[in-house]
Amino acid sequence: MPSIIPIQFAAAAGVGTGVSFLTATVLHAEEDKILVRLTDGSVLRAQRAKGCLVKPAVKDLVLAVDAGAAGVFITDVLAGDGAATCLSVNGDLALEADGGNLSLSGRQVRVAPREAVAIQAPFLKIEGDAGQLRFRTLSLLSRLLCVSAGRAETVCDRLDLTARQVFQRLKNVFRRIEGLDETRAGRISVRSQAGVDVRGGRVSVVSDEEVKIDGRGIHIG
Repeated sequence: MPSIIPIQFAAAAGVGTGVSFLTATVLHAEEDKILVRLTDGSVLRAQRAKGCLVKPAVKDLVLAVDAGAAGVFITDVLAGDGAATCLSVNGDLALEADGGNLSLSGRQVRVAPREAVAIQAPFLKIEGDAGQLRFRTLSLLSRLLCVSAGRAETVCDRLDLTARQVFQRLKNVFRRIEGLDETRAGRISVRSQAGVDVRGGRVSVVSDEEVKIDGRGIHIG
């Protein structure tokens, strides 16, 4: 059985020994089936060599090697029709810069895997003039989280905060609540150096035990 399957006028292809280089045009391109046309009009079945990272497309001019019994291998894509170049391999792919740096640059860089993206490094740094994150669900886990911003805004339908202790150091606090402001605590302690003002349309103080008011002067009415 010949190693090169003749499709059209290729009876002499693959005959003999040794390795010969061929230039051909891609007629049909799939992972398991690539058909190329030689300059003499012969149509051959070929396969992409492991070292050929560029995925051949229809009408591409390619360089192929006739390896005899092993078949015809496309080693390089010489020219194309101007469409986007696709780097593709069968199976896993690892990019490694041993002892050096690895850089990706372009007008835009888009990463779109079918399942997931994992980034692991001792230090991760992301810089930019503007940014946006969109997730259906987002989980952030950290032993220490530090956020520094000139101004921060938070808009959500509901905010749930659970913490063992909360410490706040603020210069001024302004809150505007349209509905109910309710606090439930085992004990509440309020201390103010300048004073405490409580004003409302109706003020009610109810105690199950004692109510103590102590001051230099008490004014009622």
